[in-house]
Amino acid sequence: MDERPINSVDLHVLSFPLRKSDVVFRKNARAKRYILRINDEGRVQVTVPKYGTQRDALIFANEHRDWIERERKAAHKASRDRRELGEGDFVLLKGHQARLCVAKDWGRPVLLIGSHRRFIADENMELTRPVTELLREVASKEIPARTRMLADSLGLDCGRVVIRDQRTRWGSCSSSGVIS
Repeated sequence: MDERPINSVDLHVLSFPLRKSDVVFRKNARAKRYILRINDEGRVQVTVPKYGTQRDALIFANEHRDWIERERKAAHKASRDRRELGEGDFVLLKGHQARLCVAKDWGRPVLLIGSHRRFIADENMELTRPVTELLREVASKEIPARTRMLADSLGLDCGRVVIRDQRTRWGSCSSSGVIS
């Protein structure tokens, strides 16, 4: 496996045609074909199948330069649009807008979202991470019970309910009845 970062200082500018130094190659013995991705840092990543070569992977990437440019522009715009959460901002909690508040509890800063609370390190900190953790905790407590209740009302069996940090799939059900 050969992983090399882009040499350019600005990750949003690539030389075309792509060179080996512009691409992160990942060998995967289970891959059946070349797979092109733009990773979280904005780098071009090509998954190389067992009998594939970096040379062919680079040719594959260069054949899809238009797609790479579109994806990188979209990722760049999304990262610009994504902003950090702070006190006074609103998040959606159980279908309702909830304001983020930071208070003191016995001298310690605490994040308040609706009736939920979470201690935080600093009252002036960026709140995205603690908000995400708190919302995930609420989801882990409430979604399994609601899922089972809905399954019962439909006369279906429901196995385990798992809360995951999915990026591309909202939910799924395995053949053994596990709801993700």
